[in-house]
Amino acid sequence: MEIIDKTIQVENKPSITYTHYQSGSDKMCFMFSGTGYTYDSPALYYATLLLLEKKYDIIQIHYSSIDDLLRLPLEEIPELIFQMVNPVIEEVTSNHQYSEYVFIGKSIGTMPIVLEYMNQERFNDSKWIILTPSLKIDRMAYSLLNSKQIAYIAIGDADPHFNFAAIEKLKQKQFQLDIFPKANHSLNIDGNVSASIKVIERILNKIDELL
Repeated sequence: MEIIDKTIQVENKPSITYTHYQSGSDKMCFMFSGTGYTYDSPALYYATLLLLEKKYDIIQIHYSSIDDLLRLPLEEIPELIFQMVNPVIEEVTSNHQYSEYVFIGKSIGTMPIVLEYMNQERFNDSKWIILTPSLKIDRMAYSLLNSKQIAYIAIGDADPHFNFAAIEKLKQKQFQLDIFPKANHSLNIDGNVSASIKVIERILNKIDELL
């Protein structure tokens, strides 16, 4: 296996860097981290190891100019994130034809998945893992509620992005949904290490089932 770091420069836009775990597989996972929740954080770190065990190629996208982005109104961020990451998706899919795609997103990284890629016909048969989505953004909740895709969604009810009304509607849909009592946006339960570990274990078991 090779681990390759690449940077794409798009005219009049910030450069975007990604890491490609390349083993010659015909299965690809695109991973979109959060801002503070990086690929070294538990859910994404162990998901990466699990994917490598199962012989997936992996793309981990690294955002640029993220501090400037986060100063913008929340409703403006999804489109800008998509414009930032999409050149990576286009480059990878144009250079190699994969038979299977998996998308894993955490927090801000769920935005391009939910609002764009889940609605693209070319990814209709893909697998979707949506961790702590920003359900207080109306477009995010609406897009999920109207999606025909089957996704695994995990969020804690102590997460500031938790939206009770949206969750109640999502429960009526086709999604596999885990709501973790007292878990925050980092999927931790403050003051309870063993319970926090069980949250991550549950998420990894669900990812394992989906793969």
